[in-house]
Amino acid sequence: MERIHLIGFFVLSFLVKIVEAYLTSSKINFAVVLGSSIALFLIPYVVVMVIKGFNKLFKADFSNSAFLWTYIIAWILFAITGFIGSKHDSKEITKSDTSIYRYSPKSSLYEISFSKKPTIKEASVQANNTLYNGEIAEISNLEDNSFQRVEFYVVDSMTVKNLDKESLIKIANQYSVQNGLNNPEYTYIESDLGKNLELRAYKTLTDKDKVDRILTYVASTYVLGDNMVTLFAGCESKDFPTSDIQRFLSSIKRSK
Repeated sequence: MERIHLIGFFVLSFLVKIVEAYLTSSKINFAVVLGSSIALFLIPYVVVMVIKGFNKLFKADFSNSAFLWTYIIAWILFAITGFIGSKHDSKEITKSDTSIYRYSPKSSLYEISFSKKPTIKEASVQANNTLYNGEIAEISNLEDNSFQRVEFYVVDSMTVKNLDKESLIKIANQYSVQNGLNNPEYTYIESDLGKNLELRAYKTLTDKDKVDRILTYVASTYVLGDNMVTLFAGCESKDFPTSDIQRFLSSIKRSK
């Protein structure tokens, strides 16, 4: 390869890495860009030198023109791989940082993160002949047929105090029966988030093409102070939990 070719490919490598840096971050670290540019420039060169060495070993012809074209092909392949990686990183950054909606209604002791802004509406629930007010926040994702929902209610502190593992399981079991869920499994823990009962159950639905699909549902209820909040999530069992659902269920924390 002539010197002009080497200079040209190094400049191209630098420009490609500048573009990749813009795709993944609003701030560019030029030291990182320079390092990755050198790597993009040198790795195809090393690959071609190895190929040239094998050709010499087997006494095959490997002209300067063949060297140049082999380098070009290798460089393009590595550059495309870099672009694909940077686009994937950009999507992940957008999803994990800029699209998060932090949900914490008035009087809530908790904060939960949705992957986007949910639809929020007022709600109420009756228990022990008492009507408790609250709200429901929900989103759905048509791409993977998943949903995330939060039901939040302010109840009297004595009711919360009297809720133990058995009573929470009873509430969760009633929810399972009402919604046609099968094989319910329960997990109960107590922590600084209060009492928590997680229900995991399954349901078979027949779609419009008459194909049976097995769905996995999770309902995780937290009670603390005068708060009762339940995180619901579900999707097809083969995809459960999606990255959004996993992030949603683990996002709950005490509000500041």
